[in-house]
Amino acid sequence: MKQNYFKTPVLQCFFTTVLSMNALCAFACPTDKLNLDLIDAIHRNRLDLVDALFSSSVGIPSLELFTNNKSPLHRAIESGKDSLVRGLLEQSKGMDPSGPKRLIEAPNLIGDRAIHVAATYDHANIIRTLKEYGVDVSARNNRGETALHAWAAYSQILSIETLRSLIEVGVSLDSRSQLGRTALMLLATRRDSSETHEAINLLLDAGADINAASPIGDITALETALFNNRFDTAELLMQNSARITVGAMRQAIRIKSDLLAAEARSDKVSEHERNFFSRLQVQLSENLQFRRARILSFLPDLEELNFGDSTSGEEDLEDLRRLVSGLKSELQEAKLELEVIHWLKREHPSILQASDANGLIELSQKYLTPISQLARGFEQDRPSVDQGLLTPLEALRTDLRSLNQSPAFD
Repeated sequence: MKQNYFKTPVLQCFFTTVLSMNALCAFACPTDKLNLDLIDAIHRNRLDLVDALFSSSVGIPSLELFTNNKSPLHRAIESGKDSLVRGLLEQSKGMDPSGPKRLIEAPNLIGDRAIHVAATYDHANIIRTLKEYGVDVSARNNRGETALHAWAAYSQILSIETLRSLIEVGVSLDSRSQLGRTALMLLATRRDSSETHEAINLLLDAGADINAASPIGDITALETALFNNRFDTAELLMQNSARITVGAMRQAIRIKSDLLAAEARSDKVSEHERNFFSRLQVQLSENLQFRRARILSFLPDLEELNFGDSTSGEEDLEDLRRLVSGLKSELQEAKLELEVIHWLKREHPSILQASDANGLIELSQKYLTPISQLARGFEQDRPSVDQGLLTPLEALRTDLRSLNQSPAFD
């Protein structure tokens, strides 16, 4: 027969003592009882009881007291009751015009503010309400996370409406946490699902940088997805022109090795997983072809430019400056992508045909010199046409003509 330990004399004495102390505190410390009553009213979603407590003749509860690492406002936000949140903020405003702002920005032990709590619990309307009361949308917790980080990492349901509300109130899309992670990187760790992919698409549509990299390790969202074996998310990122970095390719080769080992053990490997590596190689090639086409798109304007003859002037100089700026950006992207080819050729020569690798590497080496010379020419107050610009311009024209006549890389 099981003994009911809660009915033993010792525990009965303990509980009686605790209840007596609570009763004594309620009698001797009316404010403490009001604070407990406020928490109870919030848990019951009773705005009428909240209002009544602030009309008490024996005192008013504290809106700034944290219990169990939660303020009354944090508790109201968790409940999802927008009217309750507004009620608390209005009560605070009645006592002190700066009260709402102070309540909203009050952090808990890990530094989460009201907006972090609203984002984590997926309460889009409350996020908008907090904005009305002056919330700092860029507030960070002790881990350097914004509300967008909190939503991407800790939300249970990944409500797209919550993400829309965060974008509406102006949260930064590319802020990095102390670990260097963006919200997009955090989403890349989540399981492959329609909610995750819809969130990624919405962030990208809103302007998030798909190629943002962490300060340590230059880790991107694509590499993060591959590291976590999120094949569908990785494909989605590649379809949106995510750069395939050396780190991402290293993860892809690790995946291929794992899949081969699994097949050797007769473990079940899906067709989707088996084909992923080859699709990534195709995407890498397509990215480079796209970059090649973008670089060549500058050639007609370079050919038409009359810079260097007797009629050229400031307008021609500005046209050249614009073309060089755009071309330099494209070539830098190509250079980063081609680092992958260098790495593959060195570490995994069997993956690429030698002719393809050599042809792709040539693209990164040949055209940066005249572009760099042109860029240096613009650093002068009034660049010398012959020494600063004209010679490298003609070299660039010659190189791009040669590239245009060469076959596309396979």
